[in-house]
Amino acid sequence: MKKFQLILIFLISYNLIESIKCEPEMPMEALTIASKIGVKTFTKSIPDPIIPKNFVDELIHEYKYGINDDEKIRPEVRHFLNYIVHDHDGTNKSLEILDWDMKRIDEFYVPFNELLKSNKDANLTALENYFNLVLSDQDDGVQYALNQMQYSTRKIFDLLNLKINTVKMCNDNMVLRQQHISNFLSVAINKAYKGYFLIISAYKFLMRKNQEDHRHEINNAVEEAEVQIQRFVDDARSAMFKASRDIRNCNTQYDIKNVTFTEIVGPSQGFVFDSSAVDINSDCHSFNVEYKVIQDSCKSDKSLCFEQSCAADGGVLKNCDTIGGDDIKICPAIDKSKRYLSIETSSDKWGNVIAAKQCPKDIINKKNIVVPHYLGLTHTSSKFCYCHCERKNWKEGDVRVISLQWAKADYLSNKVITSLKFQQENGVISLAAQHGVILPGGFINKKTVQWIEPLEPKLVEIKDGYPEYQYIRNNKRHSITERMLKNEQDFLYITSGLSINLDDITVPPGHVVIGAKLNKSEAVDDKDLDVLELVVLSMEFNIYTGKLDNSQPHHTSATKFMMKKLGHTKRQMINLANARNPITMQGKNDGLSAPHSKLRFRVTDKVKDIGQSIVPFIDIQEINSELPVPLSSVGLYHRGSTGSGGFIGLKFQSYDIKNYFEQVIFDNTVA
Repeated sequence: MKKFQLILIFLISYNLIESIKCEPEMPMEALTIASKIGVKTFTKSIPDPIIPKNFVDELIHEYKYGINDDEKIRPEVRHFLNYIVHDHDGTNKSLEILDWDMKRIDEFYVPFNELLKSNKDANLTALENYFNLVLSDQDDGVQYALNQMQYSTRKIFDLLNLKINTVKMCNDNMVLRQQHISNFLSVAINKAYKGYFLIISAYKFLMRKNQEDHRHEINNAVEEAEVQIQRFVDDARSAMFKASRDIRNCNTQYDIKNVTFTEIVGPSQGFVFDSSAVDINSDCHSFNVEYKVIQDSCKSDKSLCFEQSCAADGGVLKNCDTIGGDDIKICPAIDKSKRYLSIETSSDKWGNVIAAKQCPKDIINKKNIVVPHYLGLTHTSSKFCYCHCERKNWKEGDVRVISLQWAKADYLSNKVITSLKFQQENGVISLAAQHGVILPGGFINKKTVQWIEPLEPKLVEIKDGYPEYQYIRNNKRHSITERMLKNEQDFLYITSGLSINLDDITVPPGHVVIGAKLNKSEAVDDKDLDVLELVVLSMEFNIYTGKLDNSQPHHTSATKFMMKKLGHTKRQMINLANARNPITMQGKNDGLSAPHSKLRFRVTDKVKDIGQSIVPFIDIQEINSELPVPLSSVGLYHRGSTGSGGFIGLKFQSYDIKNYFEQVIFDNTVA
């Protein structure tokens, strides 16, 4: 509570009685003096003091509105308004003027409101001085401040409508949201009602005190209030229907492994080996089965040795082809999850040759070899083969487990999902949730917004080549073991052939998102295949009270949503054939997939990347908005470009408040 309010309440509560003759220039001084002077001070020639509470009663009776005194422009909304005003004008002068005018109206309204609540009598002379200031068209009066505020408000609404045409759907603090508009409108209406309340009260006071007829002025004020406030609402409605509800991460920075993305590691990878050391009589194409090594004599050169580099990890060869003959030069990768950076033969180059010009590791050179032949010693060229080394067994460094667990808000505490992200921990890719307390009008209490600390998946042991996990819950003192996790139930262990459905799921009308997870696809065409899809958990929300209906959470899978919306589950397959590592195409991965698409994770192209990565990569960036909002839609999408493996990311839509915002503002304005 402000200092001058405390002073006023103190003076009223003690009913101090003294006679002070002055002509106060500030509203606070006028009302302080009015509240200090009691009835007994006046002679019989002075009219009986009025009880100003009647003004409020009459106003509520006529317009069904009282005025709450706690409407403020939220910090995140102010930050946005500062941005758009400065972007247009080059300064923040318009917003500074608006702030001054709103503050001036409050300087008059707040102490007067406190006096009304007290039901104390006030000196008529002091009140007359006060109301003369209210009606003054000079720059110290309410009428002047109200006119200025209305002009500034309309200008800002015009800027909002202009700005809408250029906004993106990206996770950007400067994207206009419906909640920006709703909060600004609510404050503008609040200040306007206060201003007109004071003006109408002033004319009513003069009518009572001086027996003057001010009905014309009162009617004009009422009509002007209706017109101005309706203009605010119309401007807000126009902006509200255009405002962006789409949220995703545009990633304007470079993609960095384990910072902006993670990738699946383990199921398959490009592998080059010397075929003559395995089987002198075999052509590279003869390995195009699940080849099991018969012999391997290249023990001294492990990098080109099938036995040491693929079979030792439980791998088998598939999709083999000849990559070179007489000699080969290999630049090994620094990244431990990769084998090669580049490969050169006498006729071709593969991989990132530019990056390998100054190879960060010792280059491996393999020359011609001489082998015995039944006619004597003959010069025989080596055959260097390129295959996919497919490995089902888990080994250290693998990232090939997809969690099927819920990322869920604490909805029993009236919290809802405000964002989701992918994360990777101990080789497990999972969803993590951000939640916050939802308020009337579809706002989120920003102080309550936080990322939920997830359960940590801990690798317990490798059994028959497969990992076994259990969840660990960490607290300040110690770790608590939760339970063992089961494959196909709690997580999916990827061997090969993983696909994912890319859908947008919109929850039922009146619902907000309280959770999400990945699950095996329910589509008939995906039966018995490793196909993932999104599942969303939602709950009904009363936008007027801000309360969740905790009785029954609602599950919506991507397949069920698509079937209900389109009547089928035939998705468009995204072709990632010959795709390269997306980080070699920085700044170009901006093409977005259409809803209800599908893609299959696959090894990168032989020529462009030597098959060293599995694409697409997984975007793990947080999608934080300066203005947190409840969600009504969650989706998966692919971000990439022609020739790029791209990224899988999350996108959202905020809860749509355009059909409710006027009623919410009405409810929040009524005292």
